Amino acid sequence: MTTSGFNGAVDAQLPEWLTPMMQDARKAMFRADVWRSLAFVVIGGCVLYYYIGSEKFRSTAALAVVMGALVLFDMWPVDKRFMNDGMFSPSNSYERQFKPQAWERQILEAEKMNVDQPKVVTDNHFRVFNLAMNPFNDARTSYRLKSIGGYSAAKLRRYQDLIDQHLSKMHLPVISMLNARYLILPNQEQGGVTVQYNAQAMGNAWFVDSLVVANTPNEECDGLMKYDLTHVAVVGQDFASQAPKSLSADSTATIRLTEYTPESIEYDAQCAAPGMVVFSEVYYPYGWKALVDGQPVEHYRVNYILRALNLEAGKHHIRFEFRPESVSKGNTISMVFVVLMLLTIVGCIVKGVIDLRKN
Repeated sequence: MTTSGFNGAVDAQLPEWLTPMMQDARKAMFRADVWRSLAFVVIGGCVLYYYIGSEKFRSTAALAVVMGALVLFDMWPVDKRFMNDGMFSPSNSYERQFKPQAWERQILEAEKMNVDQPKVVTDNHFRVFNLAMNPFNDARTSYRLKSIGGYSAAKLRRYQDLIDQHLSKMHLPVISMLNARYLILPNQEQGGVTVQYNAQAMGNAWFVDSLVVANTPNEECDGLMKYDLTHVAVVGQDFASQAPKSLSADSTATIRLTEYTPESIEYDAQCAAPGMVVFSEVYYPYGWKALVDGQPVEHYRVNYILRALNLEAGKHHIRFEFRPESVSKGNTISMVFVVLMLLTIVGCIVKGVIDLRKN
């Protein structure tokens, strides 16, 4: 809206008959807010006048409580314009935007019927790679399915490297390493999209029987296309000391994901000899903790971006949980200051009441 009137930049795009109605609506909103603001200014002025001019009423605490109440009554309705209950209830446009697509139903039905699933996959926590649109500027795919794409202005540098060096070039071993079980491709001939099943998807976790140490991050990233990632893990020099010194093939080793939530992931594993497990989850040490049979263990980064840990022979229950210390410390500090704030408010009210009784 311009400073000289009630015209808006969007008016040029509106029909001529609608423009005057829009301007009248703006005028009405402006007048309502002016009268509302004026009322609060008058009330606030009266309170200050009474406080300054009255010899009996000189309680600063009572003044702070009254002015605080005025600010609350002023800001609450304004805030509700921008954040209200209606924003958290589904609307018709919302339902239309996220209406199930044919390719989504196809994938979900295939998973429900367990059609053509490889034996190594025993769960439904898979991912998709949606190439029917810009895969790294799309959020809708993740409404019903887990995606290796999507948009974030603050993505990890290493994941951006993976996008630039591998995903954007359609390197299938890396796509499979991220457990992308389905590729959604544009159908140029018939229009729409085509769903392609990726039989090479590696699942949520797997045992490896060989290890390659990369001297530099670039060498580690390039190694993802040089080795068979279903059997080989590529580890950088910064984590080489945590990886096993030697590995051997164990055809009886199994691992299965049993629970998946945003804050925890659990697996059941069994191996006849000590082994190394690679997880199709991004390595992020700032909050993610690993436990094996309830005991904390160290996990480390392999394949440039993924997690890995070492297991002794036998049956094990593995749990990753997101418990960042910064959050727990921040919650404690916040609670301390909330309590102090409430005590201060109560103290001000009590002092104001006492002052009023004295006067």
